[in-house]
Amino acid sequence: MGDRAANALNFSSHLRLLDQSIQQACQKDKINIIADFKLILSTAKQLLKTDEFDFWIDQLHLHSVDEIPTTMYGLDHVQRSFAYSTSDILNRSGMVGRLKFCCEYLFTYLHPDDCCEMQSEFHYYVDLSSEMVFKESKMGVVEPRECLTVKRRVALISDLSVDSSAWF
Repeated sequence: MGDRAANALNFSSHLRLLDQSIQQACQKDKINIIADFKLILSTAKQLLKTDEFDFWIDQLHLHSVDEIPTTMYGLDHVQRSFAYSTSDILNRSGMVGRLKFCCEYLFTYLHPDDCCEMQSEFHYYVDLSSEMVFKESKMGVVEPRECLTVKRRVALISDLSVDSSAWF
C-alpha cells in the first residue's frame, strides 16, 4: 500500500476516533461534556488544520462551566443526530460541520418553540459592541436586526431570563 493510501486510511481512523469521542462525551454530565469538548476541539483543530473551532475553544475556556447555557433540548438534539450519522463525517468538511453543529447545540441557549419564520431554531449570543443579547437562526435570521455583528460571544445563563428547568 502506498504512502498516500496509508495516510488516507490513517486519517479516516482518526476521524472515526474523533466521532466516537464526541458521542462518548455527550453521554456525560455537563462538566465532563465541556472538559471533553475542550480536548476534542483542540484535537480536531490540529487534525483538520483549521481555525473554524477557535470561537468555540475560546468560549469554553473564557466562561465558567456554570455559565455555559447547555440545555436538555440541545443535548437531546445532538444525541439524536448520531442516529443519522453516515460516512459523511469521515471526511474533513463533514467532521468540521458535525463539530460546529454539536457546539452550537450544546453551548448556546435554544428552545424548541423559539424559531424564525422559516422554522429554524434560534441560538442566543451577545453582541460584544453593544452587550445586547440577540438570537440567530441557521437560516440567517437575526433578532433584533441591529445586531448584525461578527463580534459576539455566547449568551451566558446570567444574560438570559429563562426558566431553570431548561438547563442540563
